[in-house]
Amino acid sequence: GGLCKGEVVAHSATINSGKTTLVTQLAWRRARSVISRIYANHYKHSHGPYTLEIENEILARPDLPIVYVIVYEAVETLLPNLVSFAARVPRGTALTASVQPVENSPLARDHHKSYESDPVKVGDGTVPWEKLPEFHRVQRVAQICNRMIHIVDFSRAASTAYSSLEEAAEREALAVMSAKGVDGIAEYIAQDQVQIGEPGIDIVILDHLTAALDSMSSGRKIDRWQEVREFPQ
Repeated sequence: GGLCKGEVVAHSATINSGKTTLVTQLAWRRARSVISRIYANHYKHSHGPYTLEIENEILARPDLPIVYVIVYEAVETLLPNLVSFAARVPRGTALTASVQPVENSPLARDHHKSYESDPVKVGDGTVPWEKLPEFHRVQRVAQICNRMIHIVDFSRAASTAYSSLEEAAEREALAVMSAKGVDGIAEYIAQDQVQIGEPGIDIVILDHLTAALDSMSSGRKIDRWQEVREFPQ
């Protein structure tokens, strides 16, 4: 995805150079950009300075476009890295918070860290959320991610382990879509948009193209260069 409709931007780099980290940062920046744009167009002049209460109103809007992150390889650190970057907390803290409810994590035992500014009244909507204590920043990041960032994990299609027939059917459907390449991505997004009321799409981020082609070629022969040319369309 790019900055305007139909635009495609590609990033190429060597292994372990931070491509997936860039994906998480881009997803978060785009989500925040959408919120900022809606505030500027619909709230700034009528509601005044930006507050948490205004942000809550924005997050409740039915026309809030979605940021899609499409992954083809299992990346256990994807969500922790996103939380760490967005909430400005250590990765270890973000990992703990992402694998269990925030209320049960170590964050909940110490809402205010000694290195932060004086504790604030979280209920005061005039406090920018970035200045909240760690626990509440992670809560806010989780709220925004759940509302605006949809991670489509096609890597789950390769797993043969499942705990229910429903999960087995879901993985079979993912496997079919995964093998379709760009058409499978479009199919998934179309179904997801219908389920959530068709709020629209802000950007589609793919991580990464080589893994997508590998998924497509599983068990069959494909023209990889031709498939690469298909993706931007």
